[in-house]
Formats: sequence, structure tokens, C-alpha cells
Amino acid sequence: MNPLLAMGARTQLERAVALDRRNIDARDALVDFYSMAPATMGGSPDKAREQAKAISDLNAMRGHFALGRIAVRSKDTTAVEREMNAAIALMPDTLVVYSALANWYVSQNEWPKAFATVDRYVQQRPGDPHGLYAVG
Repeated sequence: MNPLLAMGARTQLERAVALDRRNIDARDALVDFYSMAPATMGGSPDKAREQAKAISDLNAMRGHFALGRIAVRSKDTTAVEREMNAAIALMPDTLVVYSALANWYVSQNEWPKAFATVDRYVQQRPGDPHGLYAVG
């Protein structure tokens, strides 16, 4: 990560949120920045959770998804499953959340859970070719 680019991106994202407190996309990008960047570059798990809470207030599903991504990065197994499944429950036809959870299961060598997660999506949306692609 180029530190200067990262710092510039963070500054612009923070400015976008300051200009429009309801800008979910900017807040979501800040969640990723704060949860991935080292403290010396402005990263902070607390700041990431603060943005995720603000997202939750605007869109509950996206808030749970943001909290799930934070949990993945902090290796909090219980929170990953809780938050990703909460996001799925709120919007059961959103493939990106199923994919994120399935990919996380794969990274944990939990293959049966990964396939079961994708199968849940395929059962929800049997005509969606993207779900079948995810099985592959």
C-alpha cells in the first residue's frame, strides 16, 4: 500500500462523510481503510466500528456486512458468522454477503459450511446464474 495514496484516500473519504453524513459508500470504504491500515496511517478498529455503527443506522444490512468484514480482519469467528448471517437474514437475495461468508469459510478450511452457504443462496434464487457460478 502506498502510504501517500492511502492517506489521501482516507482524507477524501473523511471529507465525503463530513459533507454528507448519509454517504454509506464513503463510510463503507472508511470501514475497510480503518480496519486494514496500521495505526501509524490512521487505522483503528474503533474507528472502523464507529463507521459500521453509522452505516447500521442508515441501512441495517450494510451495517451488519461492514461489522462482518471487521470481524474477518480481527479473526473473530463468532462475530463473522453472527454479522454475516444477520446481513443475509435482512436481505436474503444479496449474493455478495453469501459470497463473503462462503469465502471466509473456505479460508478457515470449513468446506461443508462454505458449500452450505452458497446452497442457501441458490435455494433463495434458483434462477440466478451467479449463484451457480459461486458453487463452481
